[in-house]
This record gives sequence, C-alpha cells and structure tokens, in this order.
Amino acid sequence: MKNFLYFLTVKECESHLKQEIALRYPELRYAYSRAGFLTYKIAADHEIDNLEVIFAYSYGKSLGKSSKMNFFSTLESILKEEKGEVLLNTYVDIDFHLNLCEYLKAHPKIISEGNKASAQSVVLNIIKVDEDEYFFGSHLYGKNRTIINDYAYAAVAEGENTTIPSRAYHKIREALLLTKEEIKSGDYILDVGSAPGGISYYFLERDAFVVGIDSAEMSKQCLMHKRFKHIALPIEKVRAPEFGNHPFKIMVVDINLDPLFVLHEIRRLFTSVKSCSEIRSLYFTVKLTQKFSMDKLPRIIKELESLGFVRFLKKQLQSNRNEFLLYATKGQRKIVSKRTWSIKG
Repeated sequence: MKNFLYFLTVKECESHLKQEIALRYPELRYAYSRAGFLTYKIAADHEIDNLEVIFAYSYGKSLGKSSKMNFFSTLESILKEEKGEVLLNTYVDIDFHLNLCEYLKAHPKIISEGNKASAQSVVLNIIKVDEDEYFFGSHLYGKNRTIINDYAYAAVAEGENTTIPSRAYHKIREALLLTKEEIKSGDYILDVGSAPGGISYYFLERDAFVVGIDSAEMSKQCLMHKRFKHIALPIEKVRAPEFGNHPFKIMVVDINLDPLFVLHEIRRLFTSVKSCSEIRSLYFTVKLTQKFSMDKLPRIIKELESLGFVRFLKKQLQSNRNEFLLYATKGQRKIVSKRTWSIKG
C-alpha cells in the first residue's frame, strides 16, 4: 500500500474533497474509502509534499495497514524502517491512544512536538478506520499543517467537557494552533456571530478583551465576564458608535449566513469602523451554504486583498462541519500560496 495517499475529512465534506482532488490533482486515482477516510493511488515517484488540499484536515503517504492483532508488530516494522526520529499523531480511541503513548514513551525514535520537532520532522499518523482495521501514514511536520491531535476536541464531542459554551471554542483553538498566532493579555478581539459564546470564551480565558456581535443570547460565562461586551444586534445593523476606541487585533467570523453577504459586512466594518482598521488577522469560517459555490472563493480572496490582507490559509479543521477556515493576515509570516480552484456545490 505504499503507493497510496490517504486523506482525513469530516463526513459533511467528503463529496467536496472528492471533487477537489478530481479537479486539482486528476493524476490521483481513487482507491477506497471509509467514513471520513479516503485513499488514492499515486505513481511511485509522485511528490506529495507540495499538495494543497482544503477539504482534508490531515493527509499524507500510506505506510500500510494492520488488524488489531498484528498492530504492534506492524508498528515496530514501520518504526524500524524510518531513518530518523518521528512525531506520533493518532486518530484512534482515546484509551488505545493512551496505551500506545505508554508503550512508546521510551522509544528512541519518538519525539514530542515541543521537543526537537522541525519542519522536516516526520509525522507518523495512526488512524482507526474500522473496528479491526488500522492505517499507518506519514507526512512532513511543516508541510500539510496538521495539528498534532491531543484529543481535546474528542472529549467535548463525547460530552465530557460541559464547561464551554459551544464547540466553536474548539474551532478557534484548533485554528490558532494551526496558525501559531499568539494571544496576549489585553488584546482586543472582535467576535462576529458570537452566540452562544464558545469563541469569545476561549479568548476571555486568555485575558483578552472581547466584543461579541450577535442578536442571539450569549452564555452566562461570557455575559458575566468583565472583559466581554455584547452587541446584541445582527451584523448588518451594527454601527461605529457601538465599538469604542480600542483597536482590534483579530476578527473572528462564524455566522450561518451566505459567505458573500458576510464578506460585504466584513468590508463595511473595516472601512467604516475606526477600531477595525488595524485588525491584523481574520479567521473566517466559510459556510458551504446552498447559495455558495467554491468558484466564488477567488472573489473573496480578492476582496480581502483590497482590505490589505496579503497571506491566506484555506483549511478544513477537524472540528468543522459543512465549512472550512479561511485565515487571512496582514503580517509578514508565510502561510500558503493563494492558488485557488473552481468547484460547484
């Protein structure tokens, strides 16, 4: 199975991923799939590290598969073949993940993300694709921008974390891990589409000041926080006097509306509200509504460029549903190219 690529996606976007690969990488040949897991056959000399795929939160080259009975012998064989040190990344049951970490904690080839990891470090992905089927794959740490899974989102998805207002908390957490953007105490954040408050709560935990725009009700965790201000209006009715004079550093937009309508309101805020003019980073959750098609993405990029944004990242997050992250920044850090593509649906 070593001449195969694998892609991990959320179930809501499997069809988008298939269309994206067919249009952008027609040389890849579809092989088989499980829920949220697709494989494609490639030529032996195919270069995979330059792939840019939106609708996959992880992808890489196949190293083989195994049953549960043969799992550890297969793992040892794969590690033996690796020439250097590797980062472990798993998408398995959390109990199995913990047992695996214990098993490998003293392994000489396993390193941690914060210790020795570089852009050229190899990430070993272990994926449970069926009840008795495990898949092994790899990619370079610095290339396809995978977040090393720490199971924080899995916990809230299973209802283990009831303290946060919504799963949007994990969307912004994952996005910031991906972009490596630092949040400092006292930063001003504009959260558009803030209710019930998952994103706002994440920033408040980090001592930022947050202004949330949403006509819906906010959670008590946010409303009672001294650093939070709620503008209880739909975005199209918000005007400059509501904001105050403090310049915002980051704008986060996560609204269940057509992205082009949302883009129009983003532009209005940037051009009419003084405190929005110094925003350096935009985290825009693009909803794949019935009205929206991916051939409109270049228009969105062009509009954001006219507002001063120069670097873009288009990426599905593990915590996304029928949506993806569009990150734009005015900073000088290199993100990814602006190459776009056209797809209906």
